[in-house]
Amino acid sequence: MIGVEKVVFFKAVPTDDGSYTVYSQQRDECYHSISGAFYEARRLYIDESKVSEAFASGSAVPVGVLDVGLGLGYNALATIEAWAHMPAVCCELEVASLECYVELIEALASGESSWQKNWPAEWVNFCRTLKQVSGNKWVGEIKHPQASHCCNWNIYLGDATKQYLPRPASGGKWDYIWQDPFSPKKNPDMWNENWFSKLRGGSSPSTQLLTYSCSRVVKDNLSVSGWDWSLIKAPGKKKNWLKAVIRPD
Repeated sequence: MIGVEKVVFFKAVPTDDGSYTVYSQQRDECYHSISGAFYEARRLYIDESKVSEAFASGSAVPVGVLDVGLGLGYNALATIEAWAHMPAVCCELEVASLECYVELIEALASGESSWQKNWPAEWVNFCRTLKQVSGNKWVGEIKHPQASHCCNWNIYLGDATKQYLPRPASGGKWDYIWQDPFSPKKNPDMWNENWFSKLRGGSSPSTQLLTYSCSRVVKDNLSVSGWDWSLIKAPGKKKNWLKAVIRPD
């Protein structure tokens, strides 16, 4: 399949918060910070974006989250968890995750991969809703436990830089983007001007992009692609994270 890479799995690597990451031989780095995979997913992408406020907004249109770099699933699952824990959620949720390693998606959907061994049962159950519906797409449907709303989780397999960016089923644009592929040094095509311009095309004026990387090349490429960025103080070992919004015309 064009744009699909073969991944070699190694044993899970523990992080400081008790969660596990995995070392990638292809990229020569771990999928997540050793400071904590649970911690970074929840603290950066959920808390700093304030996405839970959007879940409670009462919007008739689903909140759309583009998950750039499914990886081990932490960011997508932290998003679905936050939505599912709303006491009376007032909207539906659509999560689209991009991934180039088919074995990783299959392992995640099994609920039995090495990095899932201490996950909340709720997270594992979310993963087990995933079903392959075509050669390059998996779909999971999660019902909210206290409301009539649903979350549709779509995973797209392939090289995202060479494919059309998926759009929300509502026909709108993404409200939030979790930019978390491998680092700019190891995966430069997912951090360059072309990529950020592509993301801008799928974004509305109010879209928020969150990422762990604050490197100079990331900030420069965001700026030339029409994004305004600001640093977020990180409470862990890393000093800062980054948030970007579309620059007003």
